[in-house]
Amino acid sequence: MRVVAWTIGSSADTLVAVYEGNELTTLTPVACSSRLPDRRARVEFTARAGVPYRFQVAADEEFTQILHTTQRTI
Repeated sequence: MRVVAWTIGSSADTLVAVYEGNELTTLTPVACSSRLPDRRARVEFTARAGVPYRFQVAADEEFTQILHTTQRTI
């Protein structure tokens, strides 16, 4: 399954990273976003059924770092 994640609607300069795995200490990098001209981020990868993925979104808004991580199983 092809998965695409965007940071649409954000006014901050954003990045998105995707990891696979269950434990934070043993995550495997899958994909990292490219920055688009309007400061949005876009990441695309092929997901495998039953594999847990963690999406990490980082934003830099006027020198304030914002970081959010969530996990989804495809």
